[in-house]
Amino acid sequence: MQDIAGCRIVVPDIPMQGRLIATLDQMFEVTVVDRRAQPSHGYRAVHVIATSSGLPVEIQIRTDLQHVWAELSEKLADAFGIDTKYGGGPTSIRKTLDRFSVLIAGFEAYLDLEGSRNERVLDLKREIRLMMIDFATAMRQQT
Repeated sequence: MQDIAGCRIVVPDIPMQGRLIATLDQMFEVTVVDRRAQPSHGYRAVHVIATSSGLPVEIQIRTDLQHVWAELSEKLADAFGIDTKYGGGPTSIRKTLDRFSVLIAGFEAYLDLEGSRNERVLDLKREIRLMMIDFATAMRQQT
C-alpha cells in the first residue's frame, strides 16, 4: 500500500497547479509524479505524495481540462471496458482520447506561456470541454 488516504484538487490552470505543488512542497515532505510531460495513456495530472508524521497521502492535482479528460476516460471505461483507461479498448476511442489529451496539453501550454484569460480564450476552453462531453455522450449512447 502506497498511501493511507488520497484526495483530488482541481485548479483552473497550469500556473495554479504549479503554485499548489510549490505550496505543498513547502508544507510537507513530498514526492512529485508529474504526468503532464509524459502522460500515462493520455492521462495528465500531477500526483503529490505528501508525508506527514511518517504517513503518506496522495494528492492528485488536475487542471479543470485534465479533470474533464480523466472523467471522460472513466465514463468510456465504464462503457467499453477498463482497458480503455490503460491504452486498450476500441481503436477509434483510444485515438480520440489521445487526441484530446494532446489538444489539452497544447492549449494549456499556450495559456501558460501567454497568461491570457481573455473572453476568446475562455470560450475556447469551454468548447474543448463541451467537445469531450459530447463525445462521451455519443459513445455511451452506442452501447
